[in-house]
Amino acid sequence: RVLLWGDPALAAGYGRYAHFCGCQGMELCEPLTFKGRMGSGMPEGREGYADAGLRPEGGDWEKYLYTYRLVGRLLYNPDADPETWRRFLKSCFGSAADAVETALAHASRILPLITMAHHPSASNNAYWPEMYTNMPIVNPEGPHPYRDTPNPRCFNTVSPLDPALFSSVDDFVEEALSGAPSPRYSPLEVADWLEGFAETAEAACEEGKSRVADPTDPAFRRIEIDVMLQAGIGHFFAGKLRAGVYYAWAQRTQEAYRLENALTFYRAARTAWANLAQTASVYVSDFTFGRSAHLRGHWADRLPAIDSDLQEMEQQLEDLEAAEGAGTAISDVTVVKPDLNCTHHSPGAFQKGAAVTVDLIVEDETEASIDVYLHYRRVNQAESYEVVEMGRAGSGFQVVVPGDYTDSQYPLQYWFEFRNASGQAWFWPGLDADLSNQPYFVVRQAE
Repeated sequence: RVLLWGDPALAAGYGRYAHFCGCQGMELCEPLTFKGRMGSGMPEGREGYADAGLRPEGGDWEKYLYTYRLVGRLLYNPDADPETWRRFLKSCFGSAADAVETALAHASRILPLITMAHHPSASNNAYWPEMYTNMPIVNPEGPHPYRDTPNPRCFNTVSPLDPALFSSVDDFVEEALSGAPSPRYSPLEVADWLEGFAETAEAACEEGKSRVADPTDPAFRRIEIDVMLQAGIGHFFAGKLRAGVYYAWAQRTQEAYRLENALTFYRAARTAWANLAQTASVYVSDFTFGRSAHLRGHWADRLPAIDSDLQEMEQQLEDLEAAEGAGTAISDVTVVKPDLNCTHHSPGAFQKGAAVTVDLIVEDETEASIDVYLHYRRVNQAESYEVVEMGRAGSGFQVVVPGDYTDSQYPLQYWFEFRNASGQAWFWPGLDADLSNQPYFVVRQAE
């Protein structure tokens, strides 16, 4: 809603997949769409910056010219020549243009990943991770606006936007304790992704600052501030997801050191949020996108709720240490997903009611110790995935989706799950490093 967005890879991904299975494209709610809405307009106007020196001359919308350029080019043509947006950056930032592009691209992947992996409310009004209202890890009865999330309503029970691809904190810990991890992306992997995007964005931003002709130029400062804010959000959620994992382990095993680890990560998350709130002091103290408290205000306003949750966790640690609770220690879950060389040719269009044969070749020396499962469903979000083990066929694996399953109006989507002898499980094709690809295969019906 507020911060500058600009990732060519994701914009191109939206352009490629906005026509998924015959969809007619996508509609963009551009930045500031809801500013001042629902009776929350302010008499002093729409200006977002308290620092007048950062205000674009033509109005606050001009800050997003790079955003509009990317989505305009890449929604229309995902394979557009990069020069079509790089000319703009070069004209603004000269020799710092490539660093600015890298910084913005990586910073701009943070909020989309958060909303995909951790989604406490289906309402885009209730959930605003850009200016996040804290959801308690400890007390599900604590105040928060997320009323349509699973019970008990706390951070660790929150569902991902795609629960077939990502696991919640509680699900991940349950699987780890049972010794049967699922192939889904875990909160720890998401945390690693967020940290990686944040660190790359920060380093590129620093490089750009050293190369730009005038680092005090308002155009560069606006980018620098928003990149650092998004990086801070990435650090915060990375720390909180890790805190949630260790807290969930401590709840189940009553091991004080797990709770100590949770506090360490949560305090780091709190520090990240406090730092970004200070960086955001250049913005007005009350951004209004609605009248409710979680739809307006400033990043600094969110700190008391974080502190309250931290204090409750600290009290739990004191109580646990006093009771000398002891549980059975479990080894930390190390997420390692082997990189296999796979070959798959998606079947052609299928006839309604006809069986569909799916083949996969795994070109790897460890193939003999791998089991392969096919996850498939009709392209209907009301349905769950069917999971079936693939049999060996020649040099690869094969399974048949029966004709009675394809006897519907829907296309098919599917992906592969691998499990090795050590119990590790992972998906393929999964998400690429820039998160811009389609993580599954689709076969449509013949016309």
